[in-house]
Amino acid sequence: MFSKSNGRSNHPLMPFQVFESQTVVIRENWFTIRYAQATDIEQMVAIQEAVYDGYSPWQAADFSFELRHPEDRIYLVVEHENRLVAFIGLVQRAWYHDLHITNLAVLPIWQGHGIGAFLLKMVQKLGEELNLPATSLEVRASNHIARHLYEKIGYQTIAIIKEYYRDNHEDALSMVLNIDR
Repeated sequence: MFSKSNGRSNHPLMPFQVFESQTVVIRENWFTIRYAQATDIEQMVAIQEAVYDGYSPWQAADFSFELRHPEDRIYLVVEHENRLVAFIGLVQRAWYHDLHITNLAVLPIWQGHGIGAFLLKMVQKLGEELNLPATSLEVRASNHIARHLYEKIGYQTIAIIKEYYRDNHEDALSMVLNIDR
């Protein structure tokens, strides 16, 4: 999945890692996982709107900023039959010595099909390859489905962040997965 850069990549990850676009089978469905591009932003916003009942926590300008900073960020999209069905965003936070998940969204019709779990396991593998001790994320306190997935993979709640979300001032749970080496 991830490999050391051979110096020929035009999209470095933390700048010595390279993600190779790949086709994978998850629960008998074929998906392509690749770097997100500027042309994907509109669909990424649409996925968030589908997930959050018409609201997108991140706007196109936010994603555009993220994609312009590959030195410490990576966004991967998941395609099925040439349509985006999911994406994940990551940032390497040197001051916390972790790989932080900024976004994970799966279209509602594809939730429960193993895509989110597959992406989370990819993140764990990348964290191992980068010798980082942990991966982290925030999740809405009310998002029981996502929380269950994260807990199933091994994430643990380490803090409650009061009124974290701008849209409704809901609390977030800060969750961490310690990576075994």
